[in-house]
Amino acid sequence: MHQKPIKRMPDAEFKKTANLEYFSDTPEPMDELKKAALHMDRLFRKKMSNIIGPVDIPAFARSFYDGFVHLAWSPGTRFNKYLDFVKLTWELNQAFISEGENLPKDKRFSHKMWEERPFIHYKNFFLIIEPFIQEFFSEIKGVQGQSKLLIEFWLKQITAMINPMNFPFTNPEVIEKTMEENGINLLKGFVTFLEDIKTEGGIKIRHSKDQYHKVGETLATTKGKVVYKNEIIELIQYVPKTEKVSSTPILLVPAWINKYYIFDLSRNNSMVAYLVNQGFTVFVISWKNISTKDYSEYGMIEYTGKGVLEPIEIIKEMLSTDSVHLTGYCMGSILCTTAAAYLRGKKNSSIKTLSFFAGQIDFSDAGELKSFIDESQIAFLEDLMVDNGFLDKSNMATTFSLLKPRDLYWNYFIDTYFLAKEPFNFDFLYWNDDGTRMPKKLHIDILKKLYLEDQLTEGKFIMGGRSLDLRAIDMDLFSVGTERDHIAPWKSVYRIPHFVTSPIKFILTSGGHIAGIINPPENNKGKYFRNGILGKGPEHWLATAKIQEGSWWTEWVEWLKKRTGDDIPAPKCPVSKDYDLGDAPGTYVFEK
Repeated sequence: MHQKPIKRMPDAEFKKTANLEYFSDTPEPMDELKKAALHMDRLFRKKMSNIIGPVDIPAFARSFYDGFVHLAWSPGTRFNKYLDFVKLTWELNQAFISEGENLPKDKRFSHKMWEERPFIHYKNFFLIIEPFIQEFFSEIKGVQGQSKLLIEFWLKQITAMINPMNFPFTNPEVIEKTMEENGINLLKGFVTFLEDIKTEGGIKIRHSKDQYHKVGETLATTKGKVVYKNEIIELIQYVPKTEKVSSTPILLVPAWINKYYIFDLSRNNSMVAYLVNQGFTVFVISWKNISTKDYSEYGMIEYTGKGVLEPIEIIKEMLSTDSVHLTGYCMGSILCTTAAAYLRGKKNSSIKTLSFFAGQIDFSDAGELKSFIDESQIAFLEDLMVDNGFLDKSNMATTFSLLKPRDLYWNYFIDTYFLAKEPFNFDFLYWNDDGTRMPKKLHIDILKKLYLEDQLTEGKFIMGGRSLDLRAIDMDLFSVGTERDHIAPWKSVYRIPHFVTSPIKFILTSGGHIAGIINPPENNKGKYFRNGILGKGPEHWLATAKIQEGSWWTEWVEWLKKRTGDDIPAPKCPVSKDYDLGDAPGTYVFEK
């Protein structure tokens, strides 16, 4: 008789690792006066964040100071900027006279009234001023790379904010709606605004509504059992749908900043259901939504050990199998990478193949997220987390929304507060709003060790008392990038072969970070690029790749089955009562 899984003790190497190096809190000085000063500093920064949001003012000020100082030290460039301003004035005057006949069309201004006065003037003025503001610092030499990224980011936010669409008296759609409803839309929006101030402490950007879906009823409905549980994960096994299954099970590892059911959305949009129907034994990790300071010192090592390595051992024990197909989505790919490097470093073959969906392991070119990452901003975030031990999910949501301010922030702002529209009823938008909290140490580990120092690819990440060597990762690897990914840019995802020795199948799919990955074959949507020539850069790969219409899921399943071996009789779910800890979707997924 097996010991009940819930009582299983983790590997000793993954207990609290105080002897390992990692970025920790600023040391508390022994002097009481200095301790009080440090506490005052943290309290001040936290109170400021409640007013202005998760914005590090010193980093913001430093970046623009850097830009203006180099501009002041460049008289020739200053003269050119003066000429640019004269040109801007001339173009604004001409646009007013000609009503922008020579300006390119912009899909943001699709409403017919944008072509009528006075709205055409608002639109044209904005379209002329927008590139002037965004490119103001672009030709100034000597500005530091991080400062340049921050300047570009904030100028993008400024231009997104001053768009005439964002103001009720310059947006024709809002005016038209207001006249049709005699102002009821503005009244509803104002009431919503007051409710948000009272309940949320500020503006709340709604991508969905709580009433649209219910986890376990309309989402995450594939039948299964929780078969293992520890303090940060529940391991879910799904009931097989075929008499025989592939001999190697699949373990799906989602990002820890959202709920696991990105893999199991509505019935016609579920990767889990698709894989089960294709004859696989499927497991998924469901992360706990932490809410106390008890988890503040859980970092990458703890999440790798308790979130990936322990479940692998449980699956091997349950099914009497030697290995799993380990699959990571977004940040889940990071944990899959550390787990694979750790195990292969010990000559352990528990991972048969790796599959990464929109997953990066190299962060030297990590896109606009790099704008938020330097020592100053990490220290600021640490101060925000010092009291409760975690980063609130609303801060993460705001950060990702600001990466695409028009699409993910201002459009929803207008719909909610000016037009009083109901959000669209899409399952992935509901999931996107159902975030989780991240422990302080894990957040700092990701920002400092990976994004700032790139420790994984440089062989400096310490785990189990030794540095991880990504070259030890030699199992077959299936990697998927998405064309319009604003979180994991596909050209960064493409770089995985530079660091591992695995034979790699790389695919680039249409769509963004979510829609590009969750694209069942039955939808008959999208396309993907395949079989390009690796090794000569992403542009060459794309130029030599072949276009395939439809979903990439079919190709992935075919790839997996070639690396699985003979089919076997489908196992019970669970294999014995010892592993029955309740029905899927479990309990962690309901934590708010």
